[in-house]
Amino acid sequence: VYVADSLLYVDSAAGNDSNPGTMQSPMKSLQAAVSSILPNCSAATSCALAIKGGNYTISSSLVISTSFSLFGGFDPADWKNRRADKTSLSPYDTIITDTSTGVTGTGSDPYSSIKFINHTGTKEKSIIDGVIVNGPVSANAGSYVAPIGIVNLQAGAGVTIRNTVTNDLSSTLSVTSV
Repeated sequence: VYVADSLLYVDSAAGNDSNPGTMQSPMKSLQAAVSSILPNCSAATSCALAIKGGNYTISSSLVISTSFSLFGGFDPADWKNRRADKTSLSPYDTIITDTSTGVTGTGSDPYSSIKFINHTGTKEKSIIDGVIVNGPVSANAGSYVAPIGIVNLQAGAGVTIRNTVTNDLSSTLSVTSV
């Protein structure tokens, strides 16, 4: 059982970024939800987003540096059902598409749509569960891109990726490493 100290709900269809992020009044975009919740996260506290099935676009990396989890695959009709195991597709799919273009990343630090970097966390390990991540649309020549990147984990930190699909949409060399 994962217990978050801080939790926000996100719904691309019925949410609004001026909402408080409760189950009854979810936020709309991932970038607004991440920006709102990250100040509450630390090595000693954990944060999470519960994300309804739907399409979510991001225009830059979601950069995570502390105990933080993404749980997708909630039924768009309500928050009661969740299919993270991918045995049932629509309407449960939570699809995150990075619309960034011309991104740059090098060597062991690729550009990543969701990037855990200099990540610390001792209370709960970070989890990405029940999402599809479509990486950036294009990268600069010679750059490395990855839909999910985990770079320079610090002592006590850990990231679990499960029931997740990643797709590289760029036309350049791709690196997916954990």
